[in-house]
Amino acid sequence: MTGIKDLLRTAGMRCAMWTQSFSRFLPYFGLLCCWCSAVAQEPVALKGHNGAVMAAVFAGDPERVVTASTDQLAMLWDARTGKLLQTMTQHTGPLYTLATSADGQTLATGAQDNTVRVWDLPLRSPFRRLSEPTAPLQAAVLSPDGLVLLAGLQDNSLQLIPTGIAVGLQRAARAGHTAPVQAVAIRADGNALASADTTGRILVWSPDLDQPVSRLLGSSVAVSQLLLPTGNATFLSLSDDSVLRHWQLPVVPPRKLIALPAAAVTLSLVPGQTQAYVLTAGQPVRLFNLQTGEQLREFPALGNDVTRAAVSSNGAWLAAGAANGEVRLANSGDAVVTGKVAGHEGAVTDVAVHADAQRFASAGQDGSVRFWKLPTATKPLAGHAAATRGVQSSVGGQWSLTWSDDKTVRVWAAGGGAQQQFTQHAQPVRVAGIRADDALVATGDAEGVVWIWNPANAAVEGYVAAHGGAVQGLAFSADSSLLVTSGADGLVRGWKLPLPKQKPAAGETAPMPAWEFRAPDNESIVQLRRISQEHGLVLLPASGTRLHRLQWDGMLAGSVGSPAGALRSLDVLSSGKTLLATADNGMVHQFNADLSGLRSLPAIAGLSSAKWDREGRQLLVCQNQPWVQIRSAETGRLLEQIPAAVALQSADWLAADQTQCLAVTGLNEAQLLQRSLLRGWELPAGAVAVALSPDQQHIFASGADGQIRQWNLGTGEQVRVLTAGQPVAELTVANNGQVTAAACMDGKVRLWKPDGSALPDCEAKVAVRSVSLSGDGLRVAASGVDGQVRVFEVATGLLLETFAEHAPAQGAVGVRFLADNLSLVSAGGDGTVWLQKVAAQRTVPLQSGKLRGLASLNNAASLLVIRENGTAAQLNATTAAEERIFAPAESPFTAVAVRIDQQRVVTGTEQGQLQLWNPNDGTKPLQTLALEGTIGQLQWSADNRRLAVVSGKTVTICGPTPTGIQPPVELTIWQQFECEAPVQRVSFSQDGRLLLTALANGRVDEWACASPEPRRQFQHGGAVYGLAVSATGTLVVSCSADQTVRVWDNLTGQQRFSLTGHQGAVHAVTLSADEAFAVSSGADGTLRLWDIPGGRQLKQVISFDQTMYSVALHPSGGLLAAAGADRKVHLVDLASGAEIRTLSGHTDFIHSVTFSPDGNRVLSYGYAGQLKIWNTGDGGLVHERKVGQIGNTARYSPDGRQIVIASGDGTAQVFNSP
Repeated sequence: MTGIKDLLRTAGMRCAMWTQSFSRFLPYFGLLCCWCSAVAQEPVALKGHNGAVMAAVFAGDPERVVTASTDQLAMLWDARTGKLLQTMTQHTGPLYTLATSADGQTLATGAQDNTVRVWDLPLRSPFRRLSEPTAPLQAAVLSPDGLVLLAGLQDNSLQLIPTGIAVGLQRAARAGHTAPVQAVAIRADGNALASADTTGRILVWSPDLDQPVSRLLGSSVAVSQLLLPTGNATFLSLSDDSVLRHWQLPVVPPRKLIALPAAAVTLSLVPGQTQAYVLTAGQPVRLFNLQTGEQLREFPALGNDVTRAAVSSNGAWLAAGAANGEVRLANSGDAVVTGKVAGHEGAVTDVAVHADAQRFASAGQDGSVRFWKLPTATKPLAGHAAATRGVQSSVGGQWSLTWSDDKTVRVWAAGGGAQQQFTQHAQPVRVAGIRADDALVATGDAEGVVWIWNPANAAVEGYVAAHGGAVQGLAFSADSSLLVTSGADGLVRGWKLPLPKQKPAAGETAPMPAWEFRAPDNESIVQLRRISQEHGLVLLPASGTRLHRLQWDGMLAGSVGSPAGALRSLDVLSSGKTLLATADNGMVHQFNADLSGLRSLPAIAGLSSAKWDREGRQLLVCQNQPWVQIRSAETGRLLEQIPAAVALQSADWLAADQTQCLAVTGLNEAQLLQRSLLRGWELPAGAVAVALSPDQQHIFASGADGQIRQWNLGTGEQVRVLTAGQPVAELTVANNGQVTAAACMDGKVRLWKPDGSALPDCEAKVAVRSVSLSGDGLRVAASGVDGQVRVFEVATGLLLETFAEHAPAQGAVGVRFLADNLSLVSAGGDGTVWLQKVAAQRTVPLQSGKLRGLASLNNAASLLVIRENGTAAQLNATTAAEERIFAPAESPFTAVAVRIDQQRVVTGTEQGQLQLWNPNDGTKPLQTLALEGTIGQLQWSADNRRLAVVSGKTVTICGPTPTGIQPPVELTIWQQFECEAPVQRVSFSQDGRLLLTALANGRVDEWACASPEPRRQFQHGGAVYGLAVSATGTLVVSCSADQTVRVWDNLTGQQRFSLTGHQGAVHAVTLSADEAFAVSSGADGTLRLWDIPGGRQLKQVISFDQTMYSVALHPSGGLLAAAGADRKVHLVDLASGAEIRTLSGHTDFIHSVTFSPDGNRVLSYGYAGQLKIWNTGDGGLVHERKVGQIGNTARYSPDGRQIVIASGDGTAQVFNSP
């Protein structure tokens, strides 16, 4: 102890005393001096201590030096420039000794306060390279256990790179991405991993599996960041368009349900949603089980030309639109076709079934929209015994007449019941006429006889032999005073009513006509019809070349030629305002009551008859085909085609509401047909889509003009028009009625509220074929021609999620939401049917433009964002509502991070300002720290103490000021280093001692993170004089004034052994390279050998008469050098204990002795400032100089090319080794 005390008294302590407090601040104000250049041609002075420098060593490399001083500080220096890098301040007494590990990562210091303190040292270069570049690196994150770095590369791969603490793990690659991986994340529990690429594809992984457990796609925009909140079943993704998506975990993977033999056309779900009808091109409709994919039934009877299908709400029947304009109906249970309706000229483009399961709608390529009730089967009416020649309905529509070659006339009630039969004719009946009040009927037969009778009871009310040949026309005058007849004899006669009820008896005078008329050119009049009391009658000559109008007094009022074709039949509107004539060319010509032309309709193939309805809006048409048609009287467009069992020649309306018609076949039976059409609307020609509102009150139809009309089903009136602006492929209304959606060919899904106001458009960017709204109206799914099914959020119009299971070339043709509002069934042109479940819960648009920074707060309930304009804000993660705005800095914000404990927020700026905030107060930062360069990334350590700041290639590690430094601040610079390439990502290990840097060139390095505070503290019973540290820093050996040598486990912080044997203070200790033994020297003059693993003294190597202040072990391990108060250097054989050589020349105490790294030189340094270098082999003095005022220690650099000395004058020096 005497030597040390003497040294302290002469080490300039008086100077140190008055500066002791101030000295603690010196490293933070950069008060240091460099005496020479980095090449050390001249000594580099390390100045900054305010006390004697007691020890100095190189810290693992020739570029860094650590010094210890009586000012209670240890300092880390740049040996090339003399720049102070870090100060360690925790000791409470003068420091006497220090040692570093060979890797330069661990520093141990010993002091008069009886403690050994162990520090982490910052390194100038990474101490471990984990990954050489295979491709540029885009993203990286460290696993919570610190074993694996998850890295996303530009070569589309995901790499799992073991860290330095991982044992037995090999680097592995995970395939699955088809584009550069731009974002990665690991949940805090380590059980879920996620990665995302520049196409927007997100993969969710289990750490134990080689294949992703889930594949997700939001939009096609690159995903820039992923957030996996702790203990949460959701995660968040941020894409480059600044849209945040919330995803639900676990993700249900898509499942292929069905592989069809041909391309799917569309699909329709059965109520209960366990089954679906699938239409395939050119093949029968099929029913499948959606749970098993099993085909349950085929519907061949519906034909192979089905274009669309819809299922009734009760699931009992299916409506299938066909290419020929029919809608065919079939039982779901047995596939039997139960009926059909038709009303479209061209293919049916859409069908929809009403919620009441009794009505349905259809739309056609011709632009027509029809609303139907379920069809009733045609009813044959038997009764005539010979061919039926005609049919005519009463004016009121309550009954109809049919007449036949069997000489009878039958009266049929609405519904088809036979009411009366008139049998007075002796010859086949050829024509009939009904009085305007429906009270009398006149019928004429083949021999010219006319009977007038009561249709209610068939009672005869009149008789006349009207013509010499067959009666061809009959009409009561409008005032019921006259009956006009025409016959094959070419005459038209008017008969005053009433007529005799019986045939005239023999010799009795027959009634005479009131007048006669013969047509010009003596043409036979084959038909005549009452127009009105004012306009008389219309006559049709046999030639069909013209029409004549005859007044009620038999005078010709005018004629008109046929507009086109030979005229074949007549009909007059019940109001008498207009009349029509059919022509042999299929045209229907319409005339005003005065025979002026009104319009001519396009030709109808095979036209055989046409009849007005009561209002003159529709025509009942026969074509000698097994159907009757109802057409628009104004345009001739087909409204409805009612099927029959046989070909029909003519028909007339039946029932007051004209929902029935009675048709004759030319055979001996009639057909009663029921109308199914309830309403019809006409749009511009082109494919039409329809949808029915859930409230059963409205129908929506889209036209080729891009307009969507909404009509009231009850009144047929138009409610509003919605403008799509583009052709619409499909329409749908949400089950809650709150949203209407249109799939548009311009790549958009357009949405409207119930009042017709528009919701945001959904941008699919490819033509949309099918659309489906979730039942709650929150989501809309769209299938595109590119094979993708996209799900959008209705409120925002933003894309939630994309499914790409179908082949792009064939496209996706149908999509339907299931009842859970999340599951989807889709069918594709590739012949597949898939079940998918939406994992994206919501989208949150954070701003327009790309975000510069993002961090989560409160377990991702809030987000901290740096907007494109450089402003910072706290947003609600669900609504994007601003919760807080942060006061602007001197330059735009560029980065943000939240401390793990959520108690601090840090931001970085373009000009390098680092600002620390209370997350609950954005008005003023708690602290501002100035750095250099634009801050691009910030990362907190798990212990909340360290902050990594990235500026290009530079990484700065910050933390709080060490204990005892005033004023204390939360962030000060702890460490700074340069990487070889721009830093993409940084991650701290769990204990914060390591920082992983993932560089843009693909390299991944591990750096030691040094704290200005000790990591360990070990306690002696006296001042600590000597230290040795194992190569990797796991073991510390110390010696003390308490006469012990102690062995400490740096990993556990526990003392392994306390070794005794010295009879006085122990001044120095050295450790063998293999950590098998240590040698100590002390005040008792002995050198002692210790078994380190065993914790025992092996022997006393040698004893000297004076205190030995220093001992060194030759690199070979067999030779010792010791020096001390006797002013000599002793070389001792370790094995034998024999002194081999004594080196003399020092004039004062020798405080330090060491071997050069190659063992060829011995370096000694003493109190008088004498530094000597000796040849180990022969003991010759190689070099000597006077350095410093008081010599305390001298050490070689690891490469032996430099020497550092510690001097009592408060300085250390680095110079080249001679």
